[in-house]
Amino acid sequence: MMRRTLVAIALVFIATLSLLDHAGSNAPAMLRSAKLASSSQQPNAGYYLAGSDGSTYAFGTQSFGSTYSYGLTGLGGSHPLNAPIVGMAAVPNGGGYWLVAADGGVFDFGNASFYGSTYSYGLTGLGGSHPLNAPIVGIIPTPNGKGYWLIAKDGGVFDFGNASFYGSTYSYGLTGLGGSHPLNAPIVGGIPSSNGHGYWLVAADGGVFDFGNASFYGSTYSDGLTGLGGSHPLNAPIVGMAAVPNGGGYWLVAADGGVFDFGNASFYGSLGNKTISAPIVAIAVAPSSTPQITTTALPGAVVDQSYKA
Repeated sequence: MMRRTLVAIALVFIATLSLLDHAGSNAPAMLRSAKLASSSQQPNAGYYLAGSDGSTYAFGTQSFGSTYSYGLTGLGGSHPLNAPIVGMAAVPNGGGYWLVAADGGVFDFGNASFYGSTYSYGLTGLGGSHPLNAPIVGIIPTPNGKGYWLIAKDGGVFDFGNASFYGSTYSYGLTGLGGSHPLNAPIVGGIPSSNGHGYWLVAADGGVFDFGNASFYGSTYSDGLTGLGGSHPLNAPIVGMAAVPNGGGYWLVAADGGVFDFGNASFYGSLGNKTISAPIVAIAVAPSSTPQITTTALPGAVVDQSYKA
């Protein structure tokens, strides 16, 4: 049973709490990269936006710098990023943030500490002698901000600082994006459990993978849907996930604004069959625990307009 929720259209990923956060580092210039933007916000504390070129924008709060602060020149120029920025996360106290790039490079700003990048594992980004199996798609900070996980498209998980490793999709006997037992669809994101002793990963087909003390409450397959193909496919790929504050449930959101609720996550509405000007790219939980959806604005898109189902 496909469901949908309250919506706010924005320019990029927007995380109203730090549930959907991503993180970065102080790694050398070689470790820096960038892709589509993400943002994070604490209640009543403003929020940040990040561009794929490593640019950052602060609203209602202080800016702590961008990859340009490191002497890098975005996606081009004399000192470009190795790869686009794909995620952003704020530290819990609001004093800094991280950016993460598709190659696993992490950039830290303000009082966000650098705990490592995929280069710390001896990997060499998206190329070189020891490349990643798949690009990084997001960063998840621990609740106290003293560590983070990097999530890869193939379901790989990299832990840093006080972030413990609880498993990856390979722990399920799956073999990434290829091999004998590949994922049905790429991983598109992840979120931590309420106390940081576990996490969930979500795939584009609506598959959900739980690790540590993160409980499984269902996936789109539980609703009788058959992923991105089959007899009852999703109308659009899943693009994000958010958990209720007590960790007793979660929502999945699809690119068309469809919302699926599981566990004790309540359904508040959606874009339904409405026409939207740009694809949905993320879902975040508001202080009231009501999920919000955001889009990446396309030319002519309506920005900051709310819709009710």
